Amino acid sequence: MLPAPAEEVPPSPLPPGSRYTFTRDSMPWTSAQTLSDLLGSIPGVFVARAGYLGLPEYLVYGGRGAAAVRVFWDGMPWEPLGGDTVYVDLSRIPLTYLRRVDVEVLPA
Repeated sequence: MLPAPAEEVPPSPLPPGSRYTFTRDSMPWTSAQTLSDLLGSIPGVFVARAGYLGLPEYLVYGGRGAAAVRVFWDGMPWEPLGGDTVYVDLSRIPLTYLRRVDVEVLPA
């Protein structure tokens, strides 16, 4: 069995607001039910909802659209499936499956 890799932490301090970490204990305090609701609590992130319950939602950060959000699940990139799909619908991921969510806000 291979040892688990250590967490990647930059050697120097990051500027404020560049990394957000939501642990299992802090998620109930956000009153979010899905991953898109959780990420909507980050400043500058807007959740575009289609209107009714169950319809797709996508995140918009910095006016760049949903394709600007990259999702990694256990270190593996989660790519959208299908020829007509350009983004991952984060409203389909409930928070009950997640133990920790790390968000890195990259410049431009």
